[in-house]
Amino acid sequence: MPDFDYQGHSVHYEETGDGPPVVLLHCGGHSGRQWDRIVAVLADRYRLIVPDFYGFGETSCWRDGDSLSHDDQALLVAEVMRRTVGGGADVVGHSYGGACAIRLYRYRPDYVGSLVLIEPAALNLLGEDGSRDLHEESFRIARSFIQARDSGRDEDAWREFIDHYNSPGVWNSLSGRARNRLLAQTAGTADALRSNFGNATTLADCRQLGVPTTVVSGETTAPYNRRVTEILHKEIPGAERIEIAGAGHMSPLTHPEAVAGLIAAHLSRRAGAPAS
Repeated sequence: MPDFDYQGHSVHYEETGDGPPVVLLHCGGHSGRQWDRIVAVLADRYRLIVPDFYGFGETSCWRDGDSLSHDDQALLVAEVMRRTVGGGADVVGHSYGGACAIRLYRYRPDYVGSLVLIEPAALNLLGEDGSRDLHEESFRIARSFIQARDSGRDEDAWREFIDHYNSPGVWNSLSGRARNRLLAQTAGTADALRSNFGNATTLADCRQLGVPTTVVSGETTAPYNRRVTEILHKEIPGAERIEIAGAGHMSPLTHPEAVAGLIAAHLSRRAGAPAS
């Protein structure tokens, strides 16, 4: 898919399939390619629009990384949606992408038909909810990544980050090509992690989400990620919550069939049709 220029940035997205439009928003540290196996399952039923956020994949870095916010990413997604579908779609967001999906609703509620939020990184809600120990732990890995990046230890930053969100030894098991792909977007990942500290979403914002919403967590995910999904399930009116057996935080990569199935089931419920 050709890139386009938006406010001085080169923006990349992929578009696959035919049917009702669905936007898939990736997590931090990856790109739209994280959805490839899920796209392969759903493309016969849906028109799947998969953007790369600022600093990831083939989209250029935000010009002033320290100022990057979830709102900037959300407005980028809104521009992709304007250009592709001329407005609204169902939106699926994982981790960083889930946090940005909530902000997208804040700015363009008319663009969001429904939400699937897979362990969204709305970690600031832990502080507002009073889960302060979990709030502090949730940002530990981000601070460690940024410190390693700032001291020129990019590979150390990625080793801890990848092993934390997957399992010990995963970084060492990656191919050289996979490691180089991640190392190439170290700056973008550091910018995104900094933006998590300033996420503006509040519990009151969550209560105002007026679209069908499914909140998803993995059975073995970190306690702070699970707690965020519990908060969202409680605060978002009518939200459903699903737990994926045996999955951790990276379920779109480790359990793509299960994630594709729950997305399809969510979309079928929204359309009032039985899941196939």
